[in-house]
Amino acid sequence: MDTSLVQGSIALLGTMATCDQLATRIRRILSSAVPSSVEVKVVPLPREPGLVFNVGIRAGTTNHRFLTGWAGEGWPGDVKKLVQLVPKVEVVVATKMSINAKAWLEELGIGWIDEAGGASINRSSGLVIVRESAREKNRPEVSNRWSRSMLAVAEAVLSGITPTVESIETTTGLSRNATATGLSRLENLGLLKRT
Repeated sequence: MDTSLVQGSIALLGTMATCDQLATRIRRILSSAVPSSVEVKVVPLPREPGLVFNVGIRAGTTNHRFLTGWAGEGWPGDVKKLVQLVPKVEVVVATKMSINAKAWLEELGIGWIDEAGGASINRSSGLVIVRESAREKNRPEVSNRWSRSMLAVAEAVLSGITPTVESIETTTGLSRNATATGLSRLENLGLLKRT
């Protein structure tokens, strides 16, 4: 087993943290995503200390069981290393799962949950947990300030240029990113509509 992922995971918990402490942390993360009446058990696997856990979630009369693994901070490299080390992992747990790690896990059909409050777990036993993290829900609204590039995009559209990234970019000399952002903001403000 690659000890760097385990050591990194244990280091996140502080010096000399035990596998039981990580199991408690994972239990707390999972428990925060289900009603308080639901029982969550997390048991470390002895052959994979600090990395892999058997999870049992009892909701009413239904028992949901799956293999979960700890992926540290939740960066794509951490997640890929965990899946490589434990190919049978069914749900990945991390501090804050990155957008790319989430997308990669969803492509593989592997569930995930993180301490930031996000989750996407869909088990064949009927367990479904889908949550957006608080940070994702409370994103600040985009300002209505019109930048120079947005004004240039709006002016080009009003003068009859086809509102595509390529045509506006060519006409205005703006970067592809500035053009796409300007068109997107005009659309979000309801001033431009896709046809």
